[in-house]
Amino acid sequence: MPMDRRGFTLVELLVVVAVIAVLVSILLPALGHARRSARQVHGMSNLRQVLMGYRYYTDESNGSIMYGYLPGGDVEGQYFLIRDPDSGHTFGPPVNQRYPWRLSPYVRNVWGVLYSHRPPRDVPLSTDETNDAFMKAYYISIEPTFGINAVFVGGYAGLYQGFEPLGGGSYAPKRNAHVVFREAEVQRTAELITFAESKWRGGGIEEGDQGFHWVTPPNCKGERWRVENDRIQIVDQTGALIGLPEGRFKNQAITGFFDGHVETRSPSQLRSMRLWANWADDDDYDFE
Repeated sequence: MPMDRRGFTLVELLVVVAVIAVLVSILLPALGHARRSARQVHGMSNLRQVLMGYRYYTDESNGSIMYGYLPGGDVEGQYFLIRDPDSGHTFGPPVNQRYPWRLSPYVRNVWGVLYSHRPPRDVPLSTDETNDAFMKAYYISIEPTFGINAVFVGGYAGLYQGFEPLGGGSYAPKRNAHVVFREAEVQRTAELITFAESKWRGGGIEEGDQGFHWVTPPNCKGERWRVENDRIQIVDQTGALIGLPEGRFKNQAITGFFDGHVETRSPSQLRSMRLWANWADDDDYDFE
């Protein structure tokens, strides 16, 4: 008896292709959503480690909070120079002004933890010339995934009035103002933002996924951003660099609070100044 050698007809083949196309169109968004969710969960885990290191620093400093963005000189006689134990190089301003290198001794695999959105830049090596090592340290300090709420927690030098000059290149924390400098001053530990996802805006970078070392509250010596249709709109007209608290993987930004817990917040949920400023008495609080 002869074998039936019939294959697929053209119509059958087209039907199979169409079914596969439909399945792919259904699965790809789901896979993309799952991938973004996984990356967000990974980022939340990293921020928890950052907050643990931040807490270790406070414990070792007898309740003093890590400074947010340092002035260029000394603070009450201390220069906060950074000595990298891996490369042996020492770094001053502006590397030590930003938080990443000052936090690095307290966080294991610090650069892998601070860079969730992309691989970090090259780290300094013991074989590097001094200038090459400095430039590596400089660039790695600029663009971490998470920015610190330096304006209101730990102090931001210069424009945001976190420190006051004493003369001769010396500064002191501007206490009894808008900044908290000690753990005992924090009134709502579970509601005070310390770190959040931060995207660099301004300085020629208006779009893209670059991180930034500080995160900008909606109001800080003037309105910086507002929310429209649950999206952040920049309104700052000063030209100052901004770390926008936008989520990279979803519309919700990974946000870390002073008590050490991490959650995601939408732009609308981040608009209240009660979350940013320890002494804010209303949602639109600001300082002069």
